[in-house]
Amino acid sequence: MNEQKHNPSAKVYFISGLGADHRVFERISLPEGFSKRHIHWLEPGHQEPLKRYAFRLLSQIDQTQPFWLVGLSFGGLLASEMAQLSSPQKVILISSFANCRQIPRLYRMAGFLKLHRIIPLQLHAIASSLMNWLFGADTKEEQTLIKSFVHHTDAHFFHWALGQCLTWQHNKTPDNLIHIHGSSDRLIPYHKVQADTLISHGGHLMVWSHASQINQYLAELLQSNPTFKEKEK
Repeated sequence: MNEQKHNPSAKVYFISGLGADHRVFERISLPEGFSKRHIHWLEPGHQEPLKRYAFRLLSQIDQTQPFWLVGLSFGGLLASEMAQLSSPQKVILISSFANCRQIPRLYRMAGFLKLHRIIPLQLHAIASSLMNWLFGADTKEEQTLIKSFVHHTDAHFFHWALGQCLTWQHNKTPDNLIHIHGSSDRLIPYHKVQADTLISHGGHLMVWSHASQINQYLAELLQSNPTFKEKEK
């Protein structure tokens, strides 16, 4: 009987969203034989460009073996930048922008006016209900998760990253990019992007609320890629 095995070195690197950490991917699982790795945030330099920051994050990736990048929200911007500086097999964006042309004009104007510099970090203490609504956090567990992320986010990183989101100038979409988006995303409305897969009723936090659907789609993508497969024995 022939048995097909996956290359044990097949690594999938996950980049979380603004203010979030690896916990946001807690419900995301990969098929057997694929290694789930997390890119950890570094302290950004003063007015450090996103491309430079993306270059520094590449030090966490083993580029001697095939790898994929999965970027969530702000992490999607970084995944796109990192793809221009390396050679991932695929780039998967979840609840994100593929290029700067997809960023709503209102966000662009906020970036031009530098309004992000005056937004308080502790938003959960001021308008937690608004935050929950924007992220589509309907359950107590999801709301607690968002509150924890905001509480533990460094103020300098928050304002730097928000500014990078609002003023992103990346025009080129990677050729090997796959975009997954939610039909109920309030932060990044789906009609502003060109998603390859639309998750029905998925909000900005759908990696948590709709994890089973995303897991199924990721499994199909990974298992259909010949680069990540060994020859049948």
